[in-house]
Amino acid sequence: MKKMFLLLLSIGITSCLGQGGGGGGSTPPTSSNALVETYAGVSAQTKKIGGLAPTSLTIANSQVEKGWRMSKSTSALVAFGNDWDVNQTLPDDSTEANDQITAKEWMGQQINEKAVRENGSDISVFGRMNSTLGVFCAIGVILGTDVDANGYPSDGSKSVTFAASHITTIKSECNFDASSASGMTMNFTVSTPTNTTVFDKKVVLNPPGGGIQTVYFRNSTSEINVTSVETYTKESKNWVSRTVVDYDKSTKIIRAEYISGQAGTLANGDRVQVSRILYDEPNDEGYLMYMAYEKDTTDYSREYVLTGKPQTASSEFALSFYDDQALNDTDERQLCVNSDTGDMASGATDGVFCSAVSGKSIAGISISSASVFTSLKSGYDGANYNTISETTALSFTAANFVTTAFSTN
Repeated sequence: MKKMFLLLLSIGITSCLGQGGGGGGSTPPTSSNALVETYAGVSAQTKKIGGLAPTSLTIANSQVEKGWRMSKSTSALVAFGNDWDVNQTLPDDSTEANDQITAKEWMGQQINEKAVRENGSDISVFGRMNSTLGVFCAIGVILGTDVDANGYPSDGSKSVTFAASHITTIKSECNFDASSASGMTMNFTVSTPTNTTVFDKKVVLNPPGGGIQTVYFRNSTSEINVTSVETYTKESKNWVSRTVVDYDKSTKIIRAEYISGQAGTLANGDRVQVSRILYDEPNDEGYLMYMAYEKDTTDYSREYVLTGKPQTASSEFALSFYDDQALNDTDERQLCVNSDTGDMASGATDGVFCSAVSGKSIAGISISSASVFTSLKSGYDGANYNTISETTALSFTAANFVTTAFSTN
């Protein structure tokens, strides 16, 4: 699996967001358009990401998960055994054919920035973040030179029809396929946030496919903060989807969150999916957590927490994994994984995290301590995530990575 998700953190996000400078009283950007400039770095780095996952795990498409049912009430810590790389028990998200794959292959999809479903939607949190930033870039393309002195879009109401030239430029500069919007008109409003503690600009737009999308952003010499919130209707239900990316250029620490679910509280059959990322570049320490949960008379949850050192040769990462349907129990599985191959690390014991070894690995985090998952299952309300706080940036650390609540409005 090469450097897996952690290398994506370091070169796919930290480097790509290190472009430009903008508002917040900081040095203006070098480009005439801060939005396109920021994404220029993203595009250059994400091309490298595609080669990180091995060919066998580089997925072109994926399916929406089906049959989310079954839960039990007890829990234990057990070894993966054949459930890691032999037994095909998890859904292949790259196809709608209901194919099954191993946990190792499924994790490969989770950390592959290019993995998408057959409908074109992203599988991994990395793909979702890139899509969010792609929209961010596309706004810059269609605005062209309609920017202020800092390269930000000028305030006011806008109406833009997607011309062939827009489609071509968005594809080349933003790696974003907007061909389905050709000839459509999009209306949006650019404004300065009421409070500019975290963001310099706010854009509210009506995507051609429906719904409302709000994008907040800042690109200064000290930080890059980008947030996208989308509310829409699908399958006769109202949904909310939010991506938050905060990068501190002085500490070189990046934090990101993704949450998607019903717009209100969860009724039977409703689901929520969340991801969180933390990467500390100076110490080369990366963390990723994920949960997909469906509420029903018998709930279902799939969860994992992954930790490791992305810039360290021959490193190992620690994985804690739980799936009460695919693995047919409520046991937590732990594994120490070779970051180059995805196999159990040499000398490791199945069912035991890697030991924290200087220059090689960091301590694993058990899902059993992830109180943030428990809180979301019992108290999720999409109304808490349908916008973003203009005054509070992400602040979780390695110490409270799985216990800090997801940021709310």
